[in-house]
Amino acid sequence: MAGKRKLPDRERKVYETTSELAARTGLSIRYFQNLAKRVPFASQPESGGAILFDIDAFERWIAAGRPKAEPRPKTKPLRLPQRRPPTASVLDPTKPLVEALREMRANLKRKK
Repeated sequence: MAGKRKLPDRERKVYETTSELAARTGLSIRYFQNLAKRVPFASQPESGGAILFDIDAFERWIAAGRPKAEPRPKTKPLRLPQRRPPTASVLDPTKPLVEALREMRANLKRKK
């Protein structure tokens, strides 16, 4: 029974990891990592530990023609902070920008 793990459980289910299933089916490890998020027969007993699949449930799922798993939850779009327009007290819209910047620099030098 190389490659199969038995864990203490009520019915002593037989489990396989993502790498064992990938070797057995020819699908990628990443496929099974993503699948584990959407099917009820996968579990991760320890945080950051191996993902384990219940072999009996997995084989039933394959025999049923790989029914569609639940879609992954949508993520919210990234919202960048809005750039604030310059205040009216700083820049006068009637003056060219270079002239307004020179005036601001002169005002800063006077304050020192």
